Amino acid sequence: MKYSLLIGPDRGPENLKSRGLNLKVKVSTSSARVTQASRPRKSIEVWALFDTGASHTYLSEKIANFLDLNVLGGSKVSTAYNQMDSKKYAVDFLFFNSALKPFENYEVWSFLPHKYEIKTSLNSPEDYKNYGVLIGRDIMSFWNICWDGPTSTVIISD
Repeated sequence: MKYSLLIGPDRGPENLKSRGLNLKVKVSTSSARVTQASRPRKSIEVWALFDTGASHTYLSEKIANFLDLNVLGGSKVSTAYNQMDSKKYAVDFLFFNSALKPFENYEVWSFLPHKYEIKTSLNSPEDYKNYGVLIGRDIMSFWNICWDGPTSTVIISD
């Protein structure tokens, strides 16, 4: 399956250079960890930023709290700045407007280097700055990614 993503409203290479590769995703409470007797399944739509420097995928702690996720463990993680405490969670990812396979019960770490603002809808062209997920090489390793800088087109296939 292929997914074509055009970066930015004007699709120019400057957007790709200034904004990076962003993708709208739906993050949900892991389907494997929700039962009828437990709390209801929650979801939120967020922007995800591709980060080739990140070995793992990271989720904002505010999103983890919003989704009422169970902590699976914790550890120190290394960032470009220093080591930080991080919690591990399991979530489901759905990639909008694509035929990419969703990731179910996928383990992510909590940490983002800025203050994420919980929003119920992503309508403004500036919303991409409010990313709640960093997609790391762990997820990217499942995909073939072709990035055409001059046209700001990215094709991802799984």
